[in-house]
Amino acid sequence: MSGLQAVVSPVTNLVTVPGGATHVSQDIHQVKIGMNYRLDADGIASESDLLSGLLPPGPTPFPSGTEIEASVRYVHGWGQFHKDLGIINVASLASRLTYDSDGTDGAELFARVDTHSDLMVKGVLGIGSGGGNMNDEDWGLPSPPVAAFVPYSNTLSGVDERMRYAIIDVGYDWWRGADYKVTPFAGYSYFEQDEEALGCQQIANPNSDCVPALPESVVGIIKEGTWRALRLGLAVDVPLAPRLMLSGEAAYVPYVLFTGTDNHVLRSLLSPENGHGIGVELEAMLSYAVTDAFSAGVGGRYWSLWTTSGTVNFGGTGVIVPMHYAVEQAHLLVEGSYKLDVPEPGP
Repeated sequence: MSGLQAVVSPVTNLVTVPGGATHVSQDIHQVKIGMNYRLDADGIASESDLLSGLLPPGPTPFPSGTEIEASVRYVHGWGQFHKDLGIINVASLASRLTYDSDGTDGAELFARVDTHSDLMVKGVLGIGSGGGNMNDEDWGLPSPPVAAFVPYSNTLSGVDERMRYAIIDVGYDWWRGADYKVTPFAGYSYFEQDEEALGCQQIANPNSDCVPALPESVVGIIKEGTWRALRLGLAVDVPLAPRLMLSGEAAYVPYVLFTGTDNHVLRSLLSPENGHGIGVELEAMLSYAVTDAFSAGVGGRYWSLWTTSGTVNFGGTGVIVPMHYAVEQAHLLVEGSYKLDVPEPGP
């Protein structure tokens, strides 16, 4: 009876045991084997059938048959800008300022789209900066403060240069194949060039502005100029060897509009400038297709624009003096390019 009494002892005699954590897990392994069959099919899955389940429904972002190319370029360049000041009512040269660039470095973005209907659109955006020197030459002008005429004067200054440019062209792929294109185009180009002449050193005959010589910490002249041009040209893309492509274009510029200012800081002389003229723009690029989509290339570019009629409002006083303006740019281009082809729809 003693053992029975222990079992039925009052609850108050039980010892409380702390609770513990409980973990429950369940694993299910399932294998499915099956086969699908579509009625009225030839039994062979096409590429479009396989991709149809992976691609979202609806149209692609670009029309079929479209070719898209985008490039990033490093640009190293050389250039010159010069302007010739005439004498009113006299066919004679009075002064010439020549800005020579020792070298500029910059970058640009290039893009081209060729549609299924053979319409082509391409464009360029670029910036650059560099330095060089400027020569200021005068013939038969008075030398302040004695107002004595000197036959020739020449000064030399350093130059700080900055440029920005853009091009947009629209054309038609007259001849177009899998690896070649011949495309006439019409377009518009914008070229802005700002230059500061720093310091001054006399190298021929006296001139009060540069005697004694001025250090390059002194800004002598600030030149700002913008060239807006219409383009008519032809772009050609032809293969030279497997994966090796030559692209080039030539554009005649039938109309150029130049506007600018010439600020002779040391003389407090600010002169608005303008003119119109013609020009030519050339470019070539040799590229190698590393893959079907990515290629690397090297090329060159040459621009030459000049005015056939130009004037300067001397000092902003309303005294209009004949002026000739001209700019040249030569660029070395190194690019990396990516190309996307939107395939034609299958049967």
